[in-house]
Amino acid sequence: MTDDPHRDDGWLLDTAFLATARVMSFLDRNRPSLREQDVITKSDGSPVTLMDLAGQVIYVVSLERALGDEGSLRLCGEETSDVLRGPGRESHRRRVRELLEDESIRLADDRLLEVIDRGGFRPPVGAGSSHWICDPIDGTRRFISGHLYSTCLAYVREGRLVSGAVGVPDLAADPLRPIRDEAGTGTLVGARLGAGVFIADPGDPSRNRPLPPPASGSRSEDGVRFARSVGRASIESPTTRRLELAGLTGVPVEVDNQSKYAALATGRIDLIAQSGEGAGNRCTWDYAPGVLLAGEAGCRVADGRDRTFNFDTGSLLLENRGVRCAREDLYQACFASDGSDPMREHPTAVDSR
Repeated sequence: MTDDPHRDDGWLLDTAFLATARVMSFLDRNRPSLREQDVITKSDGSPVTLMDLAGQVIYVVSLERALGDEGSLRLCGEETSDVLRGPGRESHRRRVRELLEDESIRLADDRLLEVIDRGGFRPPVGAGSSHWICDPIDGTRRFISGHLYSTCLAYVREGRLVSGAVGVPDLAADPLRPIRDEAGTGTLVGARLGAGVFIADPGDPSRNRPLPPPASGSRSEDGVRFARSVGRASIESPTTRRLELAGLTGVPVEVDNQSKYAALATGRIDLIAQSGEGAGNRCTWDYAPGVLLAGEAGCRVADGRDRTFNFDTGSLLLENRGVRCAREDLYQACFASDGSDPMREHPTAVDSR
């Protein structure tokens, strides 16, 4: 079979759950053994771990198995094999192979590099492409530092984001517990366009069920809980200022990368507001399927300039910058109260990686 854009939406979500759960489990088991030599600095200065690369292999293998045709996969993944190539990278390649052997995936060096690069599909701008998008570790810096990180898989049909799943190993499944719970099973949520949000058992993702949107007006008694990047506690928050202008009290919650969308869909936060000014490249894998998850959870979703997200612009979001997500009443209160935009006065990165 080929990567048919007309596949059933239910099959797409089930496939995303199965693949994401596998990568989620792999990362959760292996993060405690992360070593300094497992981290490489890419040409753009950002870190990548050998577990990112192994995770992309797991996504490729899982999707090709589901498709039943090795040559049919079109996957726009974040990682490439460039950081593993060359005579000085033998130990890194060996380490990735060892990690994969524990997943019953055995690959020689040349085969390993080839499989990683099967995630190298880059859709042409405006082509109405149908393809998968993956980010094995969204929030690599958080993965390294021991904070919340996520793993994500999405499907774009004819240029439109229609399905996907986000797995957050350390996000407590029970909303009554503290947001970060390393001892728990984590949170695995997904969405289908027009069908809502679903939550799955990370240990058996075939067991999934619809997740009702958080009740309107269910905000914390302390105020509006909004996503704040880890480590920004000492910086004046433009989101807090915006809420104050709307007569509301802001309660920051340290959660970033696509973990924040899982937190929003499960009722742990109420608002995501990031301007994206000065954020550089805006890659599709930093937003998919998160913005779909937020929309299907009953939120109004737009970029920092109140524009609809367009996933038909290649591997970068050429028409979008930043993100705003909240239920309609809160969105209107925050972003339609006046013509000013205090967020622009303090540019922040779209995603702290």
